[in-house]
Amino acid sequence: MRIGIPIFDLVSTKQLSGVEKYIYNLLTHMIMLNSGNDFFVYHRFHQESGQFGEFKTRRVIQRLLPRQMRSMAFRMDRINILHLPVYFDNIPYLKNGRNILTVHDLVPLFDPDISMNGLPEYFDRLKNEINNIDMFIAVSENTRRDIIRLLGVPENKTRVVYEAADRRYKPVKDTSKIKKQYGLNNFILFVGTLEPRKNIRNLIMAFSKLDRKNYQLVVAGKKGWKYEEIFQIVESQGLKEKIKFLDYVPDGELPELYSAADLFVYPSFYEGFGLPPLEAMACGTPVIVSNRSSLPEVVGDAGLMVDPDDVEDIARAMEKILAQPSLRRELSKKGLRQAKRFSWKRCARETIAVYKEVYSQN
Repeated sequence: MRIGIPIFDLVSTKQLSGVEKYIYNLLTHMIMLNSGNDFFVYHRFHQESGQFGEFKTRRVIQRLLPRQMRSMAFRMDRINILHLPVYFDNIPYLKNGRNILTVHDLVPLFDPDISMNGLPEYFDRLKNEINNIDMFIAVSENTRRDIIRLLGVPENKTRVVYEAADRRYKPVKDTSKIKKQYGLNNFILFVGTLEPRKNIRNLIMAFSKLDRKNYQLVVAGKKGWKYEEIFQIVESQGLKEKIKFLDYVPDGELPELYSAADLFVYPSFYEGFGLPPLEAMACGTPVIVSNRSSLPEVVGDAGLMVDPDDVEDIARAMEKILAQPSLRRELSKKGLRQAKRFSWKRCARETIAVYKEVYSQN
């Protein structure tokens, strides 16, 4: 098969988002499977210095692709499977091939109040293009249900292929370097973009209720939209000395940061998958997550579930784990086992299986 994967300017820096990690790891592991397929990766800008510059193999052909040349390029490259790793509007779908779309989440349709302005209209355009797409890949069972319910996609046009944590995420025994680098001692960790749906506000409020003067709350992530309220809450609660904002932390440092944390808390209102809790579990860190969307599916019984709207519930769960070393050890072991259920090799293998299934319908 000749598989076209438009990424345009998605993977253009070293600071990869969850979607960008998906694209990079999926393509890497599909190549490693040596499946006999040819992959055509379409960029909008020069990528040799970015994440995809390392793919120097005859099975991966990289193209610079201006918007006006997309349809022509797909024809000239004789693409028979077009896989959109994320929804792009104004894409020229294949007429003599098959079109596949990966959906990571439907946050704007689920709750417009916790999504960035403009995104609901973006997904409204997707609704009008459903008939052009032959198969939808969902990154979780919860997201698959959302695709069916919110987009009206027939169930037989959906498949679930789980994401995974990168292999670098594993327990790090000596965490003294990262603690010294960021000035840390005992701490509770959150990793993610600073935006409303991540529910950092309630995490801060729950942390303020803990009677543990020797603990810090560490928030690692770049500023997103409407992040200002988070800093206002810290100021109003008098917690500037107890909460440390690290901004974006490079992927290479995250395994040590996760391993150094006493506890990882992720009370998000909505996730399509939820990579940070999986990464934390892979590093042996006990986790607390929201009991909503895909998070119970990803974490299973390896972490504690909380109501993201209930500050007291979040605080009780944090105190419970911090007060019981035996529970921390138990959740750490369970988390390591749970994380092993997900792998990029499996993701790549199952994605290629979807390609074959859809191609056979051609």
